[in-house]
Amino acid sequence: MNIKQLALKYPELFVDCFDFSVGLGWLPIVDTLCSMIRRNNEQHPNRKPVVFHQIKEKFGNLRIYTNIVINEVDEWIKFAENLSYNVCEYCGKYSDVCLTGWIKNYCTYCAELSGKPFQKKDE
Repeated sequence: MNIKQLALKYPELFVDCFDFSVGLGWLPIVDTLCSMIRRNNEQHPNRKPVVFHQIKEKFGNLRIYTNIVINEVDEWIKFAENLSYNVCEYCGKYSDVCLTGWIKNYCTYCAELSGKPFQKKDE
């Protein structure tokens, strides 16, 4: 799955999204979050639906911004953002994440492929 396919899978959530730019490795995290938000929106038809404004990488983590703050949804977003800290943004591998170039999350293999100098997070 790529970014365009994910946005097409949940068109109602991306109607106001002006920036969706993350690596393929984080798309399963975003996909799960989208499913949960869609279900929540359907369960509350009288409330303004939650939609995305921006989904991006910042300082090696997933960052997700929406049109409104709903406590339950905000907790899911925080969980997704925290989970991304230990997932390779490029391939989706969990653990063994390194920092390379600008602060980016890559597993050792993807960091080596990038050709950029890197350092494991725990060093």
